[in-house]
Amino acid sequence: MDLLIERSVENAEKVLKVIDDFGLGSLGFTVEDLMEEKSVIQLGVVPYRIDILNSIPAVNFGEAYSNSSVYTEDETAIRCIHINHLIDNKLAVKRDKYLSDAKA
Repeated sequence: MDLLIERSVENAEKVLKVIDDFGLGSLGFTVEDLMEEKSVIQLGVVPYRIDILNSIPAVNFGEAYSNSSVYTEDETAIRCIHINHLIDNKLAVKRDKYLSDAKA
């Protein structure tokens, strides 16, 4: 699962608190890690990995957020980027799997 966060000190502090509450604070991530441009924090291993990203190549956070939608499942709300932004990003990354995903 990929999580896109806005790159700000306030968000970085919140993410670090969540990582700590989840029991992974001992990994030692810092605000600076999350503030570094194009930062990716990986938690877990495939297929159960969570990637926390502060940018994606095809669209900036503000545009992705303003065009996103909230889906609710069993009282859990999940914000998802627009399908067009998802496809644009998969094409921009240029990984074979992502390119085939984008074509599907």
